[in-house]
Amino acid sequence: AAPRRAWPLSRLHADPAGVARSVAELEAGRGGLLLRGSRFQLKVWEALLALPEGCVTSYGALAAALGRPRAARALGGALAANAVAVLIPCHRVLRAHGAPGGYRWGLERKLALLGREALRAGAGPPT
Repeated sequence: AAPRRAWPLSRLHADPAGVARSVAELEAGRGGLLLRGSRFQLKVWEALLALPEGCVTSYGALAAALGRPRAARALGGALAANAVAVLIPCHRVLRAHGAPGGYRWGLERKLALLGREALRAGAGPPT
């Protein structure tokens, strides 16, 4: 429903192979991606892209790193507005005490992404 609202004049169809090709091109540094968001949202997403795979941060730490230490709630809104969850790794943001917190795409998916990254980084599954 969300893509239909964003692009009401478009015809949408599933193309898993095409998506896989596009993701591979982006991961290889080729291709492009149009991101729509506020200046703050774009800064948040850019900061997340700088986090190495397998690393996590907290809402407060990320807000402080952006020079907006009191903006942890606004940061949560920016994370929720992320429409390309795997490419912009909003799953890497946890609550201050280490709990996973919420996730637009579901807590189960967030934990799976964190686990996959931890395994690929050689750190073992998150605890």
